[in-house]
Formats: sequence, C-alpha cells, structure tokens
Amino acid sequence: MDPTGHSPVCEDTGDPSCGPEMSVQEAWKAAGDTFGITFGGTWSAKETADVMMAVNKVGNKFASARDFGESSAEAWKAIFGNSFTFKRVGANDCTSKKGKAAFACTGHNKISVSQFYGADIQNIRLMMHEIGHAFDLAVCSRAENCTWYNQKGGAAYDSLGGKLETCETTTVDGSSCLGRFSDGPISGPDQHWGFAGGWDSWQFGAYEKDQTWEVFADMFVGWVSDTWAPTDRGTNRSTFMNNTMSGYLKSWTP
Repeated sequence: MDPTGHSPVCEDTGDPSCGPEMSVQEAWKAAGDTFGITFGGTWSAKETADVMMAVNKVGNKFASARDFGESSAEAWKAIFGNSFTFKRVGANDCTSKKGKAAFACTGHNKISVSQFYGADIQNIRLMMHEIGHAFDLAVCSRAENCTWYNQKGGAAYDSLGGKLETCETTTVDGSSCLGRFSDGPISGPDQHWGFAGGWDSWQFGAYEKDQTWEVFADMFVGWVSDTWAPTDRGTNRSTFMNNTMSGYLKSWTP
C-alpha cells in the first residue's frame, strides 16, 4: 500500500472487487483531500505525486514531534488548517527578494510552484523547503504585529535571529555556528555547513544563503528527513531544529 492508500497489486490486475479504477494522479489528489489540499492550475501526475510525498513526510514528522497520537493528515491540518493550496504557475511568476527567478513563492497556506527539477527526490525536498517557509509564516500569522516572515514573530526570525555565525571552529552546543557562506566545502569538519548536501540537493535557498528565512527552510528539510552532515555543525543543526520545532508544534494543542 503506497501513501495514497492505493494498492499497486489491485491497480495492476484490474480486479473489479477493488472498486472503480482510479488513475495514479487521481489517487494522489484523493490523498490530498484528507490533508485539506487542493491543486490549482495544470499538474502532471509526477508533480502531484512529488508534492503529496513531501506533504505526507512533513505530516508524519509533525505527528511524531507533537506526540498527540495524530495521523499525518491530522497533524498537518492542526498546523495549517483545513485548507491548503498548491498552485502551478508560469516559469517567471515567482521571484526571490533579490529579483531572481525562483522555483516557488509561498504563503502560510498556499504554495505557488513555477518550476520543478527533473528528479523526484529534488522535487520532494524542494517542496519540503517551501513547506518550511509556509510553517514559518504559520507561526508568524499567530503572532502580534508580524507582517512578513523575516520579522519578529516568524519561526525563522525568532529562532535564528543573531545565530547565523559561520565560525572558524565549531562548539557542539546545539545552538551556534548555524550560518553558511557560499557553497561550503564538500568534506571535512565544515562539510556543507552541516547540511547533508549542497545546492539543489539539500539546500534550496541559494540566492539568499545568509537570510534567516532561507536557512530555516533548508534546515526544515534536514529536520523532516532527519539527515545532516556527520559533523559538529550537522549535530548543532539537528539539535537546534529538534528543540525548536518541538516547542512550536506542541504549542498548537489538539
């Protein structure tokens, strides 16, 4: 049984006892219904599947961290509400704060996607990165006087503000040396600045590498996947996100 609730064996055999035939894309969209997710614009079956796999992974991580006995969909909706939209838009419809073309643009319950990668795993992580921005904004939406996610009240600003040092040497304390500069070395104690890989693999905020909101969204990917560089910086990022996300998520009580 895959995350859509669809049985591949049933689908392949066409056994009438399995009920009406359903396309793979229809199955993923049906799974989206349980999360309160709608798809706007034109999506391929592959793109729909990549989005929903990311959503399911995030929901499962939320449920585990919240520890309230919720399903993946229940934990997702506890944070984002009963309605969340993924909209497919044109290739030039999203830009970064520096005016560069971006893969997606995000609100607290809507993600507009302008571009995808060729590989599913990149797309899944890209969507987790964007969901990280949405979470940042969801925290912001609950705070007083928070108008944008790089301001006080958002998860990124409040948790990472003043902690983006790159550091010449790293102390394992779970809270320092969380910054990054350029691409970072590919090996050694500073490997990828503690992330599990480089740009377009485990880091997607390339154009805004030193900004709290992009660092937070990339750390969100590592947190959901529980995957970091095997270095002191990686240990600090892991500890920081486990502590930070647990505090935020448990503040949304059932």
